[in-house]
Order: sequence, then structure tokens, then C-alpha cells
Amino acid sequence: MRRKEDKLIRQENQHLQAGNGRSTPPLTFLGDADEGEVHLRDYFRVVRKYRLTILLFVLVAVLTVAVISLRMPKIYVAVVRLAIDKQSPTSLMEENAVPADPWGFQDYLRTQIRVLQSDTLALRTARMLRLDREPDFFGPPALPAGAADAGALDYEQPLDAAAESRLIGIFQAGLSVSPVPNSWLVEIRFSSTNPELGARIANAHANNFIEHNFRTRYEATTKASEWLSDQLLELRGKVERAEGQLRNFERRYNLVSIDERQNVLTQRLADLNHELSVVEAERVAKESLYRQASSGEDGAPLRDALADTLESRLNELRTQHAESRTQFGTQHPRMLRLEEQIAEVEDQLARHRAALRARLKSDYEAGVKREALLRALVNRQKAQVNQLNQRLIQYNILNREAVTRKKLHEGLLQKLSEAGISAGLRSSNIRIIDPARVPLAPSSPNVAMNLLMAFFLSVPVGIALAFFREYLDNTVKTPDEVERYSGLPTLAEVPLAEDAAPSRFRLRQPLRNNNKTPVALVTYKRPQSDMAEAFRSLRTAVLLSFPERAPRLLLITSGQPLDGKTTAGINLAVALAQRGSKVLLVDADMRKPAVHRLLQINARCGLSLYLAGSQGRDGLILRTAVPNLSLLPAGPVPPNPAELLSSGRMESLLADLGQEFDHVIVDSPPVLSITDATVLSVMVDGVILVVRSGKTSRQVLRHTRQTLQAVNACVLGVVLNGVSLNSVDYYYYYYKYYGTGFRHDRAR
Repeated sequence: MRRKEDKLIRQENQHLQAGNGRSTPPLTFLGDADEGEVHLRDYFRVVRKYRLTILLFVLVAVLTVAVISLRMPKIYVAVVRLAIDKQSPTSLMEENAVPADPWGFQDYLRTQIRVLQSDTLALRTARMLRLDREPDFFGPPALPAGAADAGALDYEQPLDAAAESRLIGIFQAGLSVSPVPNSWLVEIRFSSTNPELGARIANAHANNFIEHNFRTRYEATTKASEWLSDQLLELRGKVERAEGQLRNFERRYNLVSIDERQNVLTQRLADLNHELSVVEAERVAKESLYRQASSGEDGAPLRDALADTLESRLNELRTQHAESRTQFGTQHPRMLRLEEQIAEVEDQLARHRAALRARLKSDYEAGVKREALLRALVNRQKAQVNQLNQRLIQYNILNREAVTRKKLHEGLLQKLSEAGISAGLRSSNIRIIDPARVPLAPSSPNVAMNLLMAFFLSVPVGIALAFFREYLDNTVKTPDEVERYSGLPTLAEVPLAEDAAPSRFRLRQPLRNNNKTPVALVTYKRPQSDMAEAFRSLRTAVLLSFPERAPRLLLITSGQPLDGKTTAGINLAVALAQRGSKVLLVDADMRKPAVHRLLQINARCGLSLYLAGSQGRDGLILRTAVPNLSLLPAGPVPPNPAELLSSGRMESLLADLGQEFDHVIVDSPPVLSITDATVLSVMVDGVILVVRSGKTSRQVLRHTRQTLQAVNACVLGVVLNGVSLNSVDYYYYYYKYYGTGFRHDRAR
């Protein structure tokens, strides 16, 4: 942001100078080399600058904490240590049993801690100790009318809801329960302003917790015993009914030897299935042969020894018939006899094949009947096995129900016995390891620790406050800030008049200004002082501002009142007069004229009368006690000073005075207040702007520069007035530039 702001200012200055037709000194930036950079010394500067603020804040914070700590009531803490072991194995209630795994036990331990912090246990302990009657705990008791005569209230008398809530709140505010790491121990801490009462409450709360744990277990055991007794009566009847149903089922279906009968039926079914598979395979083979023989595609099923013999005979006859036909002819007796033999053999072969086919069909039909018979036997056997299995399922259900109820009955009998034993035992898995002792020293407030924490916390807060003040401070304090935010060179740095400390940055030690020497005449009265040296530096800068000649007409102004422009103008005029030049000081501040008063001159006439035409040049200029220095006073305050200053008579007067004197110094009102300075700025050779260190804001400086350059006024530079030579900002400025080899480019 700072770099961007500097860039915008630099561009604005270049734009204004480009449109300014008058000769203007070049605008330089002392901080161009380091702009935008933040060094560690910047933070040290802020801390050193506001060190008193930081120290005051730390001191106030520490003192405040000390007062509060000393006025706080002393709190004593009584500590009871309990050991919470795993639950007894005779416990009946599952929710009270501690799991075997360590993580489950940690959950159980946290549950017990919540019980220790519960409202019910807190109210029980408070009512048992009658803490509502303890002034150190509950405050003065509010007894009803007649209670003083009747004695103390009964312990069992209930509290109203508001008092009960308040009692629980106070109790839990002082109670703290925490587990001891890596152990089964729990610490009960109770804080109280009364050490004896705190120890008594802590011990009572621990004992009450043990009693509550035992009572809870006893009540759970008693309820479990009652419930078990009721369940046993009902369960005994169910066991008897289940056993009766099982016996009746066995007698009805003759299931005395269930396993042997089941094995016989199963084995028989397996044998029948095997035989059925064999018969089925034989039937399939016979069916295949019958189908082949019926189709006539394959003659293999119709072949046997007789068929082979007949076929051989038939083939021989056919061969003889074929051989004889060529020899004897078709009508030969031999041929006819062969044909009769062939027909007879063919008929025998056909009858034999028909017999074979009929036998195959008979075998196939017999196989089908046998398969059907075996399949019926298998199905009948399967039905018997399935029927037996269904009965076995019902039997097993009845048997399991009887066994389960019998076991449950036995388990409940055992639990009922354990309940009787547990009810008679007064044991607990919680015991007190260390009872609470009366604390000898308070645990809080720890004054030393509070002060130490207040110190370490207030230091960074104080530093942050210092940086916040620095952030809110937008005034101009050093020459580099002047040049950064205005773009104008710093002509001189005028120290404070009351700054009596030796200068660290000048070779010459400043003279202490006493109260008898007016600041307006310090250059004349105290020429060896730092202020006089600063105005001589201003004189040198003004004389060298133009290369051709020194400016004759100079306007001294400021952005706002009380910046010291009049004092700067008088001392500059004195410095020029001490050089031997003929100098005229013109008081153009017709609204609040002060030059004649500072120079201790009684002036009845002045510039206002001349501009109004009421007085001529004669007697207008007065001599002063300073050699070579004359004064043109402002005169009486006119009703229209702006119109008088902007008239041609004023412009011609300044021109004439410029010819008559070597230098004319014009003192004008502030620029931002009224327009008088703006009007006069275009009538002179140069304008000197006075800025007060630590008072003039950056916005005022920037606006003043814009106002003057908007009318093409030739602004020579800025006089930084009221500089504290011992300030941290001034020290940092000189250390930053001169301490690192920076060469000052302005004549001293």
C-alpha cells in the first residue's frame, strides 16, 4: 500500500509539474531507495517511540492483577483419591459388570466419574451435611418465621426448586473430578474458602459415592432376586410341559430306538436306489437293441449263430445260382431247384429274425416292468424316510426346547443362589486410598503466577497497542515523510524552542533557549542556537533555489493554523537581513495580524489601509530593531481582505517593493482555511510551505500542495517546524540515512 501510494504521488507531481509553466525546483524523494521496504529497525523504532506507553500499560496491568489477586478470597482445595477396581464377579446386573478389555473399563471409569459429578449425588451430599445451613457455603440461612424458637429445620424438609438449584450449582462449582493418568485412580477435589469444610465435604462426597454404588448394586440384586423367583415359577411349569410333550411324541410314533430305525430305513433306501440304477441301465440297453432291430438300420441286434449259418447258406446258394444261370439258363431244373432252396433259406432267415425281434421286445417290456416295480419300491421307501425325518424334526424341536428350558431353569437357580449371597455381602469395588486432609496453604490465588502471567501477557498487548497508535498516527514528523507525501523538498528542519537536550546529529551543540528570548527573534537574539542555524539553512536553500538569481518575492504560508509560519517568516527575514540584504517583511494576514506584535512595533497604519485607498506609500513601511529589516504591517482588519489582496493594487505594490528591496517576505494566512494565500501565491516568485512536525497530517500536507500547484504557484519547498531533536522518529531518520552513508543533498 505504501509503495502504491508513493507511486501515485510521484505520478501526480509529474503531472502537475508538466502543466506548470513557471520554473519549479525538481521534486525529489529521499526514500526512493527504500520505499515499500520494512526493516527490523522499523519495529524497534515503534517500540522505542511508545516505550512509555508500553511500560505504563504493563505497569497498570500488573498492578491491576496484583490488586485483584490480593483482594480475591483464598481458595483451599481438599483432595480425595479413590481406587475403582473391576466389578465383582458375583454381580447380577450386566450393566454394572466391567468389561474385560481395557478400553471397556475406561468407559466404565468415565461413567463413574459422571456419577460423581451428577446432580443427584451432589444434592444428596449437600443435604446430608446440611450445607444449606453453612454460612461459608450457602450464605446466611433464610429461616422462616418462628424457626428460631422451634430450633433448626428438619433434615428431611424439602427445599424449594430455586434453593435446590442454587445449592447444586454452588456444590458443583467447587467440585472437580478427574482420573489419574495410567491408573484406576480418581481424584475428587473440592474448593472452598473454609479448609475444614472443604475436607469434610470431599470425604463425605467420596463416602456417599461408595454408599451410592453399594446401594445401587444391592437394589439391583434385590430386584433381580425377585424377578428370578417369579421367572423360576413360570419356567418350572414350562419345563414340565416340554418334557411331557417329548415323552408323548416318543410313545405315539414308537421312537424309542430312533437312531437304529433311521439307519435301517436309510440303508434300505440306498440299496433300492442302487438296484434301480442297475435295472434302469439294463432297460435302457434292451430298449436300444429293440429300437435298432425295429428300425432295420443296423442288423447287429438280429444276429446270432443260426442267423449267421442261414446267411452263409443263402450266400452259397446265390453264388451257385449266379454261376449256373450263365451255364444252364433260367429254365433249367438245376436253376429251378436252386431258386427253391434260396427261397426256403430266405424264409427260414426271415422267420428266425422275426423270432429274435420278438424276443428283444419281450426282454425290453420285462425290463420296463421291473424298473417300474423297483421305482415304486424306492418311492415308498423315500416316503417312509421322509415321514421319519419329519417326525425326527418335531422330536428334535421338542427335545431342544426341553433341554433349553431345563438349562435355563438350572441357570436361574444358580443366579438366585448368587443373589442371595450378594445380598448378604456388603462389598464394593470402590475404596478410598487417600482421604482428604485439611489443606494448610491456599491453592489460589497464586499471586506470583498471576503477576508473571500478567506481565508476559501485557507486554505483547502493550506492543500491539503501540503499533495501533502508530497506525492511527498520520502526522508528518520527518523530512522523508514530507517529501514522500508531498513531493516537495525539505528546505530546513527547525527544532523545538524548548528542546534543551544536546543534539546527537549536529556538530554544533544547541543553545538553550530561555523564556526571555522570543522565538520569533531567536535568529537575532541567539544566533548560535540550533534554531538560528536552521533558519540560516533555510536562507541558503532559498538563495540557491533558482540558478539565475535569488528570488525576491517570497510567500510564507502553511496548510493549517498554528504551524509556525509567522515565526518562520520573521526568522527567515532576519537571516536574510543578517546577510546584508535589504529585506522587507509584509504582514498579509489581515484576519489575524501578529507580525508587529512579535516584533514589538506599534503600528496604526498598514497594508489594509493602503489597498483600500485610505493611505498612500508615505509612512507605510516601518523600521525594526533588526538592521536591514523593514516591516509593512497588516493594518486594521478589513471586512473584505480577500478582495483587497486579489486587487491590482496589491500586485503593483509587490512589484514595486520587489524593485525597492532585495527580498520581500510575505506572511499570509493558512492555505486551507481561506483563499488569501492562494491569491498571493501567483504574485510572488516562490512559496515556502511551513509544516509542523507531529501536528500536520499527511492529508493536510497533500491537499495544501495540490491547492497551490493547481493555480501554478511556484512552491520552493517545505520548512519542517517544531522538530524534536530527541524524538525516536528523528533519531531513526538520521540513523537510516546518515548512519548508512546517505549524503544530504541540501545545503546547510
